[in-house]
Amino acid sequence: MITPFNWIRASFVLAICTLGLGCTGKDANDSADTDTDTDTDTDTDTDTGNTDIGVLADGFESTLTQTQGCSDVSLSTYSEDGTTLLGFSYYGLMTEAYESGVESLSVSISFPGEAYLVVETGENLDQTPCNDVIKEDVVYYRSYQATSGQGVLTVTPTEKEWKEMSVPGTATVVLTNVEFTHEESGHTVSLPTFTISDYVGWFPG
Repeated sequence: MITPFNWIRASFVLAICTLGLGCTGKDANDSADTDTDTDTDTDTDTDTGNTDIGVLADGFESTLTQTQGCSDVSLSTYSEDGTTLLGFSYYGLMTEAYESGVESLSVSISFPGEAYLVVETGENLDQTPCNDVIKEDVVYYRSYQATSGQGVLTVTPTEKEWKEMSVPGTATVVLTNVEFTHEESGHTVSLPTFTISDYVGWFPG
């Protein structure tokens, strides 16, 4: 039986629900959160690094326009932007030339062997040849070792009197049919012929 009191209470509750104030009743379909948020992250960034960075190509030697020599004997040539460097070293030939009193002295070299010959790629490599003070951060990308080929190194003393560990002079190395290999990838490049020449000796810095 609907009494005036029950009718008034029912009307009051209905008004509250209509206004959205304090109505806690909900449909059975609302018993669980049915919000199926389908917003998924579609960012498929697969950037794992450029695997081609620092890879040499045949003809790289055309970029090697700068030269630096020092010690007994070290010769380096590198690109103006410092991204590619070829380094060669063969120990003791200038000392031998001074000790024997000859005008010049040559030696034939096979690679790999007693001489060190490498091509490196990276950043600021021009900071490294014959330099004890590195002013910029040097970054190395790849190193290519000489795995075959020949070379002829010729040294010429420039002083009649010399002191041990001074050995000033000029040095020239002629490289022929050299193959360089990047060990990790097996990638190879060829150097048909190339000549490096500069003053050498032990210099400060």
